[in-house]
Amino acid sequence: LWALPGGFVDVGDSPSEAAIRETHEEAGIEVRARRLAGVFDRRLQPESPPSLFHIHKIVFAGELVHPGATPQAGHEVLDARFFPLDALPELSRSRTLELHIREAHRVALDPTALPHFD
Repeated sequence: LWALPGGFVDVGDSPSEAAIRETHEEAGIEVRARRLAGVFDRRLQPESPPSLFHIHKIVFAGELVHPGATPQAGHEVLDARFFPLDALPELSRSRTLELHIREAHRVALDPTALPHFD
C-alpha cells in the first residue's frame, strides 16, 4: 500500500526538518516544506485503523528543490512514485489518509488557506 513520505521527528529536528529528511530518505528527492497543511489527531479520524498509540500527524505542503526530479525508493520503502490526485493508489490508512492529501493540496493551491487542525 502507499503513503506519503513520513516518520517520527528525531530529537533535535523540527517537524519541517523531519519532513524534508524523511522525504529524501524514502523518496530520494529534495523538497522544501513551504506551508503547514494540517495537524491531524489520529484518534479523531474514523477511517484510521485502531492503534495503541496516540499519534498526531503533521502534514506540510512543499515543493521540489529540483523541478522534474523523479522519486527513487530509499532503503525503507519498496517503491516511490508521483500519482495524479484523481488516480491515487490504495493508501496505507495507518499512515496516510485521503484527507491528508486533500488538505495538503488545498493549502498548496490557496496562499490564504488556513491549515487543518483537529
